[in-house]
Amino acid sequence: MLTSSSLTLRGDEVDRLSLLAFKAEIVGDRMAILTSWNESLHFCEWPGISCGRRHQRVTVLDLRSSRLGGQLSPNIGNLSFLRTLNLENNSFNSSIPPEIGRLFRLQRLRLGNNSFRGDIPVSISRCSKLRYLDLGNNILGGKIHNEIGFLSNLQVLNLGKNRLSGEIPPSLGNLSSLQMLSLQQNNLHGANMFTGRVPNLARMSNLFRVEMDANNLGNNEEGDLDFLSSLVNCTNLKRLDISDNKFGGVLPESLSNLSTKLEVMRLGGNQMRGSIPVDIGNLNNLGILGFEANQLTGPIPSSISKLSKLYDLSLNHNELSGNNSWILKFSKRDRRYRPLS
Repeated sequence: MLTSSSLTLRGDEVDRLSLLAFKAEIVGDRMAILTSWNESLHFCEWPGISCGRRHQRVTVLDLRSSRLGGQLSPNIGNLSFLRTLNLENNSFNSSIPPEIGRLFRLQRLRLGNNSFRGDIPVSISRCSKLRYLDLGNNILGGKIHNEIGFLSNLQVLNLGKNRLSGEIPPSLGNLSSLQMLSLQQNNLHGANMFTGRVPNLARMSNLFRVEMDANNLGNNEEGDLDFLSSLVNCTNLKRLDISDNKFGGVLPESLSNLSTKLEVMRLGGNQMRGSIPVDIGNLNNLGILGFEANQLTGPIPSSISKLSKLYDLSLNHNELSGNNSWILKFSKRDRRYRPLS
């Protein structure tokens, strides 16, 4: 870590030394990308580095898919002009240094598909200009801190495929600029274990993707599904996946008032009760519709037959009934249908 004496250095020299400190923590540079990080080139010409035109300061550090391993140096926090940090698809196996919270100009932080471990630093909430935060597919544990709600400019939040636990903080509902929210399962290291109710998402009117599948969300109680009604404001919503949780309560009629841009709706593997909304056929862009393995009763709405783009329909393991003649036609049109039994 650079010491306090570093403050007397010129800014560009701080950047150069910080990059060399970053390099020193790397092991297994199998593509030899960092070989040219030396005195023969100005650091702004090093692979993966971009600098501003006005000041010779690092604005982008992008070494994605470079087969790098080792630890992420805390000196990364000295790159005070950094706007993009992209290290996704590598083999970093350290914790995420809290010094990242000093990067007040940072807009894009992409550390997905590594082996980062430990807690998500609370200090990230100080990166107030952050728009894109991808920490998915790591081994991160602990909880999502309430301070996440301070990131008012955030558009993409991907924390899926980790070992996170605890409740989703209510402050998440304050992220009114959010377009993609991904908190789904961990295919490699076991599921995230989020619990409790999902907060109201009504302020997230820009959402187009919501993924919370394979957690322990919900309490098998009335009110578990209240947040679904708040998604009516999300007129650009294309994907909704809350399957394989513990959501109980009655399926709200407002489900049929969700965005007509919706292409995927997966609600299977919960304890939802009630009936499928009669007007579910209003969602005319649906290609995938899953209600399987719940406690739904009543007739299958005939309006589903209007879903001309539907190719994957799952209704099995419920107590549904009704005239299935249109379903037989559906299943014969080279489409995927899981029967009621």
